[in-house]
Amino acid sequence: MLLQNMLKLPFTKHNLAVFGCAKDKDWQQALRIIGDKFDHWYLARIPNDRSSEINEIRDFLLKNGYKPSQIECFDDISMAVNKAYSQLEKEDRLVCFGSFLVVESAYKIIKS
Repeated sequence: MLLQNMLKLPFTKHNLAVFGCAKDKDWQQALRIIGDKFDHWYLARIPNDRSSEINEIRDFLLKNGYKPSQIECFDDISMAVNKAYSQLEKEDRLVCFGSFLVVESAYKIIKS
């Protein structure tokens, strides 16, 4: 559904993703479906013991065609969101997803 809604939106120059997810979620399938729609990834650990390992997510993206220069890893969601937000240019889109904790953190940062 995220992909369908994203593709309905007007033109964007670059799509940037902030992503973090629990290890018990099927994040691999989600990234297979939506993965090639992003130009840059900002991966973040979610703040609990259920967090997926960001190195594992990074390795998955690398195996699926992304270059190391397109992926950044962070131990903290707010650091990932702040970095991604600071990189936005006119006509870019920032999509934060994977866990409600990622969305909540992004919302608070962007709103302030």
